[in-house]
Amino acid sequence: MRSLVATLSLIALLVGLMLLNRVQLINWFAPHLLPRAGLHDVSLELTDLNINRVRIDRFSTTIILPSGPVDIQIRDLVCHYHYRGLLHGKVETITATAVQITLPPATADDPSPVPDLFSFDPVQLLQQIEDLTLPVQQLQVNNLHLYRNGTTIASLQLTASGTETGKKLIFTPPAPPTPDMTDQSSLVMATDAGQLSASLHLDLAALPALLPKFETDFLPQGRLQADLLLRVHPGIEPQLLLDMTGTNLQHPLLTAAEVQLQLDIARLNSGGLLLTPASTLAIKGAKSLELSLDTLTARLKGHLDVQHPFDPQSLHLQLYPAQLLLEVTGTSLQHPLLTAAEVQLQLDITRLKSGELLLSPASILVIKGAKSQELSLDALTVDLAGQLNIQPPIDPQSLHFQLYPAQLLLEVTGTNLQHPLLTAVEVQLQLDIARHNSGGLLLTPASTLAIKGAKSQELSLNALTVELAGYLNAYPPIDPQILHLQLRPLQPWRIDGLQTGGLRFAPLQIANLVADLHLDRQQLRLIASCSAPRGTGSLVMTMSQQLDRDQKGSASLHTDGHLVMTATNNLLQMLHDPHLPLTLEQGQIKMATQWAWSRTTPVQAELEVDLTVDQGQIAEVPFIGLTAEHKLHLLPRVASSQPGLIRVDQVQGPVVPMSNLYIRAGLDPAEGATPFRLHIEKAEVELLGGRIELEECLYDFDRPENSCLLTIREMEMEQIVTMQKVEGLTVDGRIEGHLPLVFTARGIQVDQGRLEQVDQGGILRYRPPGGAPPGSPLTDYALKALEEFHYQQLAAQVEYIPDGTLIIALQLQGRSPSIKPDRPLHFNVTVEQNLLSLLQSLQYSQGLPADLQREIRR
Repeated sequence: MRSLVATLSLIALLVGLMLLNRVQLINWFAPHLLPRAGLHDVSLELTDLNINRVRIDRFSTTIILPSGPVDIQIRDLVCHYHYRGLLHGKVETITATAVQITLPPATADDPSPVPDLFSFDPVQLLQQIEDLTLPVQQLQVNNLHLYRNGTTIASLQLTASGTETGKKLIFTPPAPPTPDMTDQSSLVMATDAGQLSASLHLDLAALPALLPKFETDFLPQGRLQADLLLRVHPGIEPQLLLDMTGTNLQHPLLTAAEVQLQLDIARLNSGGLLLTPASTLAIKGAKSLELSLDTLTARLKGHLDVQHPFDPQSLHLQLYPAQLLLEVTGTSLQHPLLTAAEVQLQLDITRLKSGELLLSPASILVIKGAKSQELSLDALTVDLAGQLNIQPPIDPQSLHFQLYPAQLLLEVTGTNLQHPLLTAVEVQLQLDIARHNSGGLLLTPASTLAIKGAKSQELSLNALTVELAGYLNAYPPIDPQILHLQLRPLQPWRIDGLQTGGLRFAPLQIANLVADLHLDRQQLRLIASCSAPRGTGSLVMTMSQQLDRDQKGSASLHTDGHLVMTATNNLLQMLHDPHLPLTLEQGQIKMATQWAWSRTTPVQAELEVDLTVDQGQIAEVPFIGLTAEHKLHLLPRVASSQPGLIRVDQVQGPVVPMSNLYIRAGLDPAEGATPFRLHIEKAEVELLGGRIELEECLYDFDRPENSCLLTIREMEMEQIVTMQKVEGLTVDGRIEGHLPLVFTARGIQVDQGRLEQVDQGGILRYRPPGGAPPGSPLTDYALKALEEFHYQQLAAQVEYIPDGTLIIALQLQGRSPSIKPDRPLHFNVTVEQNLLSLLQSLQYSQGLPADLQREIRR
């Protein structure tokens, strides 16, 4: 600018020659006179000259500067003046059709063809413009071209004017606007009494023509309007106001209907910018390759140190926020990985020292209506407070931040969380990181996790409350995908309303937890141990979760040795129903469970149990010496991996004591409402001097009837009769047979059971005190025969119906020494009694004779 004005001013010196009114003389004399003013290689074609105007068709010269020669070529220059002003070195107007300025070639010390336009001092720029002396009241260049190294670096139109108090410069494109442009692009700069104002209206499509040397491919298409105001007054800090608006911006990486940026810089000193609360950024209708949002509003306040050089082409900023308040709101966020109805971010950075940022409790993140491919939630609220070490330089292009939290309080609340593996009504996470030492983060006991209304494929719980206290190994730079967490909570974890399959659990407490969690880009691994919720002992848990597309995972939970149980502290108390048919007074248990899952397959679970109980009760019946072992699948279908075994040494029954109970049984998968069937491969128990056996019994819970065959082996008749408590009746010998059991909705029934004596028979003696009771159907002859009856054959057909009625059709064949020893006798006796009443009362007052029915056949 100085070179152009100086050249045009020196040309004005030739106007004095116009008094000679000899054009040829001037064309000859000027090239010899102007080198004395620093203009070399002057060529001049003066075509018109009078007392108020001079016209020059062509003018060229070279100015020698410290950086090298500057070539200037001017065409169609017209100068208007008044004679009196000319004597004072002033002219009214100067116009030129074209001015071409060729700058010195770039050198190794100055390789950039364009000076760093953003590393200037605005105060110094204002002073330079104010100190600029214009010998002309108005200057206009229709086509101003700047060249360097044979390349055009700028093409524009220049209009300049000066007044008593200020100056005004207007830059516009040299060509007229295209038909689709609503108005012409322009840059207007003006000074007035210590104040610089600038207004830019630019169609970005015209920028390559204005600045062809700039690599403008990265710039979007659209319109840009910017207003700048700089105030500089003695004793007052400089103030810079920038109001910029871009509309219909189009770029391969980003499009936006409108972008508004307002910067109110109240102080600019030593590279530091103080942003007032009026500094805002607003984006409407933005879209990138994979992201879109309706609106984005950011409020900026604070102090930024902008490091030089500031290169607008590389977009690499080195920012060091000394104090910053950032408020961002985005609506209708759309991305293939995440959508959100609204996102709000507020960062209140109150201090920066040695690269450390102190976040006040006002720093929050709020997300509403968020959805990803497999996750959705209504609302997420995050409170951020603490201290972060952000190492310079911060590169906004790579988005790689080196964070070193020295102190951080993080509070997260999510509602209506939806995921194929887990849903939750509410999730609350609070992390209180109190110390940062040697790359580790210390989580205080105030760090907690609370989950309400959670459900997975086969698991649900009402509430989970977890205290997180321990040590997080997060070595710099912190990568959120690579973590090592060591948890050592001081308070027990509490789980309420846990339910899996058909099991409902009572409130549980997990104490003495020790957990190590490893997270990398491939998988999540967990190893943990804790005290058992019930019983004396500890549990060990492992978990692995792949983070690839299949999301395969596995987990295991097992006891560390055996858990010791007592009547007041055993695993049965973990269940929700307190009225259980089984109680354990003393014993121990060893168990292990394995889980596996993936994104495309249902959850699979296995359970293995080894139980030993010294004593306890089943349905209020005491037992001694119970051992049980079983391995079965829990999910996706309940089924035994192998048959389970149950052994009981003694059962103290109220009617019949039993011993050596043995059961080998399992659960088979079924297709009905009940997903399994009970399969008893073998069961046996010793009672009444003999043994009862059951083999290959299949019980389907969805069938109306199920049948099994009960086998009686060598049961002593004497003990059977003793159980009846019939006075005067004794029987010896043994019986065996089969009882077909039918299980119905009404209960158990026996259909056509058959019992017979074993070996050679036995002796039956019936001698009731005082003779036959009144009303007895037994005749004197029958009573005499039964006083001592030697039977060779005893058979009984047994029927039992669910109301408790037991019907026994008894057939006896033998001899009685009391009558005639060699005469065979046959007795057919039908006995009917209520077995349930017998078991409840444990004895009958009248015994067998009171129950003899209808006929005695001989």
